[in-house]
Amino acid sequence: MAVAGCSPADEPGENRVIAEVGINQLTLDYALSRIPEHVLLQDSATAVNRYRQQWIRNRVLADEAVRMGIRETDEFKNRLDQISDELAIQLLLQHIKSEIVPDPVSIEDAADFYMLNRDSFILSERQVRFHHLTTNNINDANRARNELLRGEPWEEIVERYSSNKAYALRNSNIFHPISGALEEYPAMAQFIRVIGVTEVSQIRQIGTSFHFVQLIEERSAGEVPDSEWAFTRIQDLLTLEQKRKHLNAFEQNLIRRAEANREIKIID
Repeated sequence: MAVAGCSPADEPGENRVIAEVGINQLTLDYALSRIPEHVLLQDSATAVNRYRQQWIRNRVLADEAVRMGIRETDEFKNRLDQISDELAIQLLLQHIKSEIVPDPVSIEDAADFYMLNRDSFILSERQVRFHHLTTNNINDANRARNELLRGEPWEEIVERYSSNKAYALRNSNIFHPISGALEEYPAMAQFIRVIGVTEVSQIRQIGTSFHFVQLIEERSAGEVPDSEWAFTRIQDLLTLEQKRKHLNAFEQNLIRRAEANREIKIID
């Protein structure tokens, strides 16, 4: 049976044990590594407690399955073999994909693709780009919001106050369909639907964090985006297509090699 984070119960910090079931121990560090970041941002204490209760449930049931001999049954072994094969294939393809170095997609290639497929880029719904800042306390949120209203650079505000700098910078460069924008934060999603461009929302506390948003750009449903806006997405699309072709070629080469080695037999 796997042991999750075998640290002494009295060890301080994130490696301290927060639950035990039999010989298995759950550490805070292990729990935090398994909880999605956006869930932790909403209410870390509640998120950890929920994960701990789920972990205890799973460990108790897993121990009972061992006691009842479930792991020794033919059905368990057959299904384990199937899951093992599926996981091995998934990890193999991930590895091959990570090794692929696609050819750079030039602006000219992106422009040609855009002109041939321009109609397919018509927006089916409103698209928005926005700033979203989360802070650990209300004072930082107020200071950050006031500085944004005064026109201070977003990057500097993020560096000074954000509790998740990477997310705040990355997110501000992406257009989101309005239906999916901030769906994990319903209160902020409501703001982004009603505020105008450059307007900054009020601050809201969500869990233990403090949030506000600023709408910085929008595109209307039915609009055909200009080529510059679409080029980055086209380059990503063409790069993914290259990787897909490489993966298909890899798979076909494996099949041809197996056929050449007479490893494949089709029996009617």
